[in-house]
Amino acid sequence: MTPDTEAILYFRQQFGTVIGAVKPAADTLREYPEFLRLFWQEVGFGSREDGFVWLVHPQETGWFAPMFDLDRSLIPFARTSFGDFHLFDRSGRCFFFSPTNRELLLIADSFHTAIMTLSEAEYIEDDVLFARHQEMWEAGHHINATTCYCLSPAVPLGGDELTSEIYVGDLQPYCHLLSQA
Repeated sequence: MTPDTEAILYFRQQFGTVIGAVKPAADTLREYPEFLRLFWQEVGFGSREDGFVWLVHPQETGWFAPMFDLDRSLIPFARTSFGDFHLFDRSGRCFFFSPTNRELLLIADSFHTAIMTLSEAEYIEDDVLFARHQEMWEAGHHINATTCYCLSPAVPLGGDELTSEIYVGDLQPYCHLLSQA
């Protein structure tokens, strides 16, 4: 068993079933590194059961890095329901980027470590936005692959993660608004 296969098995155990999983055809993602292609073919694109974490298709979210003047070679991998992204470089390093804070943070030096970290609820659920996400989700305000929870006013425009109103909006236009703030 390879380290990448071990990481995928661990991811499945910790993350749970990917809801709405769409698995790509092997030849559609050939321009991406093998470790990502293997992961996507095995796991697919979709959400965690509670909708807080979304595994994103890189071709459908390729607009993200250029929108924030990030290195265009960064590959979108996952996002939260509030539009915070996890991106890989071609060597397997994983980064976190919040459109609200505009800071690119290295979270793992290898694909294996990144997948193990991203699968664990403790890593992603220690955020005030997770509690706000749960309130919205439990109230029946669900999002999908192209929508997200938006704060009004957005944090860069004087809002606050704790007190801003939340609404369901389109992911790309919301990120565009944040990129202009």
